[in-house]
Amino acid sequence: AVLMLVIAGLVATDGPLLLIIVAAFTAAGLAAFVGPAVGAAIPGIVRDELEIGPANSASASLDNIAFVAGPAIGGLLLAALGTTAVFAITALLFAACVVVFLPLPPDRALAKGAIAPTEPAANGVGVDDRITAPVLALVLIEAVASVVSGALGVLTVVVAFDALGEGEAATGILYAALGAGGLLGAVGSGVLVLRRRLAPPLIFGALAVCLGLLGLTFADVLGTASLAFAVASAGGLIVDIILVTLLHRIVPDAVLSRAVGLLLTVWAMAYALGSFLGPVLADLLGLEPLLIGSAVVMAAATVVGVAVLGPAIRPAHFAPEVAHVADLPVFAGLSPARIEQALRRLQPRDVAAGETIILEGDPADRFYIVVAGRFAVSQAIGPGHDDQLLREMGPGDVFGEIGLLAGVPRTATVTATTDGRLLALDGPDFLELVGPGSGLSSRLLDFHRGAAAQIRR
Repeated sequence: AVLMLVIAGLVATDGPLLLIIVAAFTAAGLAAFVGPAVGAAIPGIVRDELEIGPANSASASLDNIAFVAGPAIGGLLLAALGTTAVFAITALLFAACVVVFLPLPPDRALAKGAIAPTEPAANGVGVDDRITAPVLALVLIEAVASVVSGALGVLTVVVAFDALGEGEAATGILYAALGAGGLLGAVGSGVLVLRRRLAPPLIFGALAVCLGLLGLTFADVLGTASLAFAVASAGGLIVDIILVTLLHRIVPDAVLSRAVGLLLTVWAMAYALGSFLGPVLADLLGLEPLLIGSAVVMAAATVVGVAVLGPAIRPAHFAPEVAHVADLPVFAGLSPARIEQALRRLQPRDVAAGETIILEGDPADRFYIVVAGRFAVSQAIGPGHDDQLLREMGPGDVFGEIGLLAGVPRTATVTATTDGRLLALDGPDFLELVGPGSGLSSRLLDFHRGAAAQIRR
């Protein structure tokens, strides 16, 4: 907003052109941070993961509406009010965005004293290690799709002049078809992302891109070419939105901003590369070979990416004792995606009678679910006194969450009174489970407030 006012002032006073260029360049660079920030804020705004996909779809729809309507509105304002007024209005719009952004919830930081997301878990595998391959798969598909999208934007000129012989007017129509297709893809993806299985819509979007590219090789009239461009653009938007939705499901909140930033950086660089290479390769190879090759590469990248994503996008089958966790009352209301992510990371642990599971005062590092056996919860009341028994737990009960949620050492000792079996969830994974919109953290704390009140009575 400040830079827009600076530019408005420079324009109004006939300031140096170099300063205007520097200010505009700086403003464009700073604007690049907005996308990752908005993308990372979405999980804290929506109520659960089921709304992340539609939220991304709505964001993409607005982007495409702005892509089509923005230049028209800007041109009208420029003609009616002049350059200085347009920059001043732009500054006001950016200021309005600041007002909208201010009340957004901050990123949920890791609880003080809990494990950092990059710290190795008990099995030697950190959270970042588990997500590296799926994220790289998303990046692969995004890179190829963005190169294709960038090339399509420039190839409108090649198709209009060389393939159709229609000239400059056809270029505008084909470019409008790209925008319209993107808008339809963004709206349609709002339904597709509600599916639990995201592999089929991802493949569907990639298939639409391929069909659009191949359709251009047969297009000999403007209408057919426009339809092919629209189909390819719609498929590209579906792929983009599915990829971002998958990113939100796979990546922990603590590193989500960086992951979104990575994906958007790949998008920008690949789009620019496609815009540069499109006409060059069309001249060297010919338009038809380029379109067919692009379709083949897009299909191959999608197949490889989906294969690497594997369990990250396929509903998993769990052992009965693990699957039963999803039915526990404490997890009622959590979205299937959030529960499934937690179930994948549960680690079974057999314990013997008399074994201490957690010790009061130790650092909080795990959350536990009782599968079998009995466990006693006790707390020290002072030197020379026996520990006070707070309660006993059995199958279906949970413990270990207070230290993780509050970021404090263990508040009680838990000991197995019989042989038993537990399911353990590492601290960072538990914090993801109780992340924004889950409502689980408040239910767990309410439960313990009630338990504490009963003990005091």
